Amino acid sequence: MINSLQSFSDELILMILYHLKQDNHLDLAPIANTCRRFQRLVSDYSLWDMMIMMDTSSLTSEQLVFLPIMPSHKSHSGKEIIMVDPYTTGILALHTILKRHDNNILLDVSLYTNDPSSYWSMLTRQYDDYNSTFKSISITELPPSSSPSSSSSSSVTFSCTSTKSGDDSIHLMSDSHHVDPFMYSFLSKVCPHLEMFTFPMLSLHKLIATSLVFPQLHTLNVALPSATTQDDTNNTLDWSKVKHTFPNLQHLTLHPISDHQLEGFWKNIRLLWTTPTLFPWLHSMTIQSNSSSSLAYPLPSSSLVNTPNDSTNNNNSITKDEIIATLSRLNGLIRIDTGCWDIIAVDHV
Repeated sequence: MINSLQSFSDELILMILYHLKQDNHLDLAPIANTCRRFQRLVSDYSLWDMMIMMDTSSLTSEQLVFLPIMPSHKSHSGKEIIMVDPYTTGILALHTILKRHDNNILLDVSLYTNDPSSYWSMLTRQYDDYNSTFKSISITELPPSSSPSSSSSSSVTFSCTSTKSGDDSIHLMSDSHHVDPFMYSFLSKVCPHLEMFTFPMLSLHKLIATSLVFPQLHTLNVALPSATTQDDTNNTLDWSKVKHTFPNLQHLTLHPISDHQLEGFWKNIRLLWTTPTLFPWLHSMTIQSNSSSSLAYPLPSSSLVNTPNDSTNNNNSITKDEIIATLSRLNGLIRIDTGCWDIIAVDHV
């Protein structure tokens, strides 16, 4: 009687692991820690031959050119690219891989860097040079503890980028709804196949302003501006347009552009929470701060909020009761995580 995975042959376990890692190779890590046999199997080349991994933390751009390249680099047929690049040391290498990639293979790209805007500029401004078709794009900033000192890396400027990364950063996170033509061209080409998009520096308003539709996208992680800009102009978000842009969105993560404008940020969130006609739609919502400080300290759960204009509540805070009421009111929404509260509607799961 077979009662353990240890009774299975290596070939059968490799088949199981192959299907397990389809969404994320990191799902294999806990299995590798269970025993020496599974550690050996998780390390099997057949599970990793379609992944391209580069870590430039201690490399210069000149050294990167002479790195030994895995077969998937040579054929440019990898399904997944993961790059840890504190600065922009590997940006030219990534550009070369994307340029020669087989466009019949949907590509997952995950970039961890201290200069996200430079990578975004490279992707959007040079997309006409690529053969790549993206299934997922993730551009996130490295945590401070992962960032080496400036003396351990050399920065490379991508020759085709026409704006400085600092300028791009301000533009991407601004309240303006203006869409850069390069960004529009890039998004118009990737939107039919894109399933996951993570770029906390990019404002949701700008994605909506493109008037594009992302029919396959189910996971979105971006910035959300305040409902009122610094000059007191109205900047409320039309959530019906968000649903039109992302009709099959399931998991939404939002970051405030500024931790100093949280009242307007929560106003935009509550506009969604008080519009049940948009549901069923989202399955989960996560609110994350871009700084180390908490977004808001919760008020006592006795102060229930039913409308975004309830003057009895501190608009910088979300209460436990408000989240519970929202989950019960919105059809299909089963989880809300605000950092202070992470609540799952078990009855809806």
